[in-house]
Amino acid sequence: MTAKNDLEIRMEPDGSTIHVRGIVDQLSGPDLRGFLQSQVGDVDQLTVDLTDVQVLLAAGLRELDAGLRIVRDRGALVVVHAPEGSMAHRVMDVARRVGTQPAQGYVTAPAAGYADA
Repeated sequence: MTAKNDLEIRMEPDGSTIHVRGIVDQLSGPDLRGFLQSQVGDVDQLTVDLTDVQVLLAAGLRELDAGLRIVRDRGALVVVHAPEGSMAHRVMDVARRVGTQPAQGYVTAPAAGYADA
């Protein structure tokens, strides 16, 4: 687990899911990218749970995207869990609509065990 700049990242013991909580911005975004790059091992699928993200700014979204690309390039399917109506869902939806976030290579549907809010 890591916590810095109002960001908390927790990984499940099997390494297949990380939970992100707090603020993802220009200060904490590089920490999230670094965590994805250094802490996520070889998994077939990685679920990134953004349910508890309170703020997701453009700079943070870019860092998240960069980290997820690294994981995807290692061969993992990336599932981003951002419940409808959540801050993360709203920001990602706007980014997709204006074309600033590539949708290719990511699944943004609830993973097993999650229910959309």
